[in-house]
Amino acid sequence: MPKLMQTSGDQSGREIDLVIGSNTLGRDQGNHIVVHSTGVSRHHATIRWEPPFCRILDQASTNGTFVNGTRVEVQGLQSGDVLRTGPIDWKIEIGKNETAELTQEAKETREPKDIDATVIEVVGDQQVPHLRDEFSKRGRPIRSDRDLATLYRTIDCLVKNSHPRPLLRQVIEDLVKAFSASGGAAFLVEPNTSEFELVAGTSSPGQSVLPVSKTIIQRALDKRETLLFRDAAAEGLSAESGSVMSLRIHSALASPLIAYGKPLGALQLSRSPDQRPFNDKDLKLFSVVTELIGMALINCQRREELETENEAMGEIIKGRFSMLGNSAAIRKVFDTIEQTAGSTLTVLVQGESGTGKELVARAIHSRSPRMAGPFIAMNCAAVPESLAESEIFGHEKGAFTGADDRRAGCFERSHMGSLFLDEVGELSLPIQAKLLRVLEEGELTRVGGEKNLKVDVRLIVATNRDLEERVRDGLFRQDLFFRLQVVTLPLPPLRERKEDIPLLAENFLSEYHESARHIPHRLSQDALDRLIDYPWPGNVRQLKNSVIRAAVLSPNEELTSKDFSFLVDVGETSDPALPAPLEDVEKNHIYQVLEYCNWKREQAAEILGIDRKTLFNKIHRYGLVRQG
Repeated sequence: MPKLMQTSGDQSGREIDLVIGSNTLGRDQGNHIVVHSTGVSRHHATIRWEPPFCRILDQASTNGTFVNGTRVEVQGLQSGDVLRTGPIDWKIEIGKNETAELTQEAKETREPKDIDATVIEVVGDQQVPHLRDEFSKRGRPIRSDRDLATLYRTIDCLVKNSHPRPLLRQVIEDLVKAFSASGGAAFLVEPNTSEFELVAGTSSPGQSVLPVSKTIIQRALDKRETLLFRDAAAEGLSAESGSVMSLRIHSALASPLIAYGKPLGALQLSRSPDQRPFNDKDLKLFSVVTELIGMALINCQRREELETENEAMGEIIKGRFSMLGNSAAIRKVFDTIEQTAGSTLTVLVQGESGTGKELVARAIHSRSPRMAGPFIAMNCAAVPESLAESEIFGHEKGAFTGADDRRAGCFERSHMGSLFLDEVGELSLPIQAKLLRVLEEGELTRVGGEKNLKVDVRLIVATNRDLEERVRDGLFRQDLFFRLQVVTLPLPPLRERKEDIPLLAENFLSEYHESARHIPHRLSQDALDRLIDYPWPGNVRQLKNSVIRAAVLSPNEELTSKDFSFLVDVGETSDPALPAPLEDVEKNHIYQVLEYCNWKREQAAEILGIDRKTLFNKIHRYGLVRQG
């Protein structure tokens, strides 16, 4: 294994063997590599060892991560590279014989590196007879064309599927047919626990129930070897599990799916009393197949990890570079973000629609120790009330009509990361009660489930409503309100930071030109004056849509105030010395946009930069009706 050697500090001289996957480094005791130095952040960096590749990722550390003297965020590593995390220096050694060592380790943990190599050759050359010869040479004789066909179908399935659940669904369907089983099932072991979850199952025609015994699966996982039960009842299984008799499981094969010594899942095949029992020949073939599947499964899981990591890095980039402004009002927001990002406290972002509440949430996440974890965003107002609970907390298979499979909710998907709930004030009272439980106890129960699931999530919520008023009206729980407003971050409307409008408008134009590959436009001074003078009830979102609309429709390279004639001025109040109330501004603007769109609400919502449900609510709230 690669070694990380500390060359400075109080622990200088120690050597750490890197494990395959993530090796976290920092002051926190939960890290794989704990460093006792105040100059090292609690979660400073992560070193990922994916043979034969190694790289380091900085986790938004205060004093930075350096490779050969250069500060980096993500950097590939080679043997002999000198690293520095804060004041601590390291040297990494990656031996040339790592591949050979890995192969030997795989053999010791029952991992079929030789079989995996054969799979690659067969897939590359599509030489089926070659598979028979290779397995025979390596002590795994293929006794029949049926065995050969089973292996080839398995290999074909492993090549075509790159994610664990679809892979296991296809595999179990193929194996039930190949082994003439009455049924079969695939399980995944839940990370960091000994529990396992049914992810796929199939029965032969005429079999009304799924013949699966968790007792059999548990035995295979405990013993970490493929098991054959010729007569389940005679071997005492019926006494341990009533399902063996009730589901007519006469004979069974069960095998753990193991990679690098780690159990990832398990497979089981069953036969009923009116079928012949499984035999030693079936056992050997099933053992070979499950070894192949185990290796494919670890690759699928690593692919998912990398996809999640890439998404996280994308969110980091978005959060760092998408917020613009130089005004005092927005600088105050930036300061609050920096002060709160490093904590785990819940943040309540308050602001009008279109002020950039999700951008603030992304910025907080990208500067937090959870930056490498997932960032999940959900607009509570855009999800029907009947589905909101399932979207947030997940559901079990069969929990309601249409729940054909188990589904993880937003909290589960954002485990070890951040969850952003926009328009949290729109949640119903029963869902608010479940949300409070998650915040207080750190656990949830899926819809239709009984099992409590632990989650570690940093919650960021946002609203454009007055939550205190909703508490008084009995529409929002007071205890939840107090739990959410630990840190409150108010966002200024665009009309209160007009000095940022030129910078924002120019940036939106630049983004449009890059995405559309359009001839660049420029804004004339009278166009900028028009944008600065407009009250922007839809805030930054409305400004962006207006600038892009003008650029799309204008035949000229320079945009003038005439190109923004669609921006309707607000009527005067009874006292011209007083500005119009915000509600009057919004009401008038929405009405004018509806008239402009001939009351096509979907088009009006797009121009206003809000979703249709929010527009419908505002039409009802302001009592807007079409005249004539």
